[in-house]
Amino acid sequence: MSVKLREKKLKNGNLSLYLDIYHKGSRNYEFLNLHLTKPAKTPLDRQHNKETKELANQIRAKKEIELQSVGHDHSPAFKRKASFIAFARKITQQKEESSRKAYNLVANKIESFAGSNDLRFDQINKQWCENFYAYLLDKVSINTAYDNFTKFSHFLNEAVRKEIISTNPAEKVDRKKRKDTHRAYLSFEEIQKLFDTPCNRPELKKAFLFACFTGLRWSDIKALTWGAIQHSEATGYYIDHRQIKTQSYETLPIPDQAMSLLGVSGPEDMGTANNPVFPGIYYSTVVMADLKLWAAKAGITKDITFHVARHTFATLQLTSGADIAIVSKLLGHKDIAVTQIYAKVIDRRKREAVNNLPKLKLKGDDKTI
Repeated sequence: MSVKLREKKLKNGNLSLYLDIYHKGSRNYEFLNLHLTKPAKTPLDRQHNKETKELANQIRAKKEIELQSVGHDHSPAFKRKASFIAFARKITQQKEESSRKAYNLVANKIESFAGSNDLRFDQINKQWCENFYAYLLDKVSINTAYDNFTKFSHFLNEAVRKEIISTNPAEKVDRKKRKDTHRAYLSFEEIQKLFDTPCNRPELKKAFLFACFTGLRWSDIKALTWGAIQHSEATGYYIDHRQIKTQSYETLPIPDQAMSLLGVSGPEDMGTANNPVFPGIYYSTVVMADLKLWAAKAGITKDITFHVARHTFATLQLTSGADIAIVSKLLGHKDIAVTQIYAKVIDRRKREAVNNLPKLKLKGDDKTI
């Protein structure tokens, strides 16, 4: 590996400076847009040439350090001395509004644990990550600590992607497995109650019920345009889109009753391609409060959030006998283990159904079995 400063003579006699880079068996040239005046007739020309040459040599040295860093699997020191907290805040601002608050809370916890907002990348190693995870376990539940640490690790993965650091030390930390938690979902009868009950926000009602039959996340519902909904005589309606959370392309069949919720009986009823399917909906505490109020009016006592619609879709599909691998694909899960959580819900419902059978009495004995 070598990085050498070279000069190329121009038509006007001046010299153009460039780097001759030989790395991993290949040679590349990088022109610096720096020029030496030839001949240098005046003291000003000579001073210019001296400063330009010094700058070019600094660039050459920096490039050499960067290439050496890549070869030894670590990033340049000047990058690793950057503020991790500032980077995490910047990544948080780029998130969807619905998830921005959660990432910001994690950034706050990182800052609180670090004791200041000037935490640098070069201070974060495996030991620091283990200490931060222990701090989270002391403050919150195992599941919340797991989720918080996952978001922290996401910040570091973004830093790796942007070549600020070469590896993510958080990936080396052993974490306790998440505990299974109860996931609220709606029965078909409860969906019917919601359908029959007026909502202060008709578009929110329509979007929630549509999610119950498609499994779309809030972020995907909000971003859904009419152009993403396609129709085929052979397969019916389907959504062809990139998921906001996973950034993966998915093709999702839409049941006819979900399309009827949108007032669509045929392709001619669909709106303009770039227009949102659910205009005017947005995430706020007021909107989510209206969602809970609507559920309460329908006589539903469960704690309703928009993600309950996604849980409902998964549960209804599995209850109706759909293969778990297919449900996993419909939900856009990259790991079928995530979908297994819903399968456990179905197993629990089966057990409850069996236990609710009438109890037999033995002959001549008042005791039940």
